[in-house]
Amino acid sequence: MDIIVKTVALGKTYGKTRALGELTLEVRKGEIYGLIGPNGAGKTTTLALLAGLVRPSSGTAWIGGVEVRPGDGRTAALTGFASPQFPLLDYLTGREILTACGRLYRLGRMEIARRTEDLLELMEIGAAADRIIGSYSLGMKQKLSLCCALIHAPAVCLLDEPFLGLDPAAIFRLLGLFRRMAGGGRTLILSSHDMGRMERLCHRVGILHEGLLQREIRHAPDAAANMPSPPPALESALWEVAGGPGERELSWI
Repeated sequence: MDIIVKTVALGKTYGKTRALGELTLEVRKGEIYGLIGPNGAGKTTTLALLAGLVRPSSGTAWIGGVEVRPGDGRTAALTGFASPQFPLLDYLTGREILTACGRLYRLGRMEIARRTEDLLELMEIGAAADRIIGSYSLGMKQKLSLCCALIHAPAVCLLDEPFLGLDPAAIFRLLGLFRRMAGGGRTLILSSHDMGRMERLCHRVGILHEGLLQREIRHAPDAAANMPSPPPALESALWEVAGGPGERELSWI
């Protein structure tokens, strides 16, 4: 197996509160791995630990064979992270924050501009690109956060509630993008409360409860990729009224 994400006994406590305890996990290249569980189960903590945004209290995580440490650019370059719990800088415009992210990952000026336009088109927020992020709606901030996570075409995407606040057309395009990314060998680890969507999208789903991985559900990759989302009749009716969303290709990811 070609393992790109690995944890051994990974844990995080805040005082006497256990946010995550003894998580041992392996995720392969090209896999979409889902995390589900009640609020406070440890989903966001897991993703933040893998992204190197939080220092573990115990155990170790590796991305691409490199130990994850806060501030280490080697693993940061491999990962893209987005979470409603880690908000964007509201005083920048959408275009400014995407440009800043591109520069952090040492992309060239022309490449940053190209990818920015592609992502703004994918998420249909181009009209708001030069507005201050503080004026964005919840859904627009969510779309922009995902753009920031994707701009450097990371090998591993760590996405906390990626569908939160998104309109159906954006979800449709995002699901297609995620499946194409996995098909091209990129890895996604997602958390969500949308059980149906996670079941249809993910190759494996881990159930977290009280900071512990209690159970893991496996799906056949071909079946997971081909099952429709949302139900065809409802989706068809929406597109008849609002117009079909269409696919959006990102040639660089």
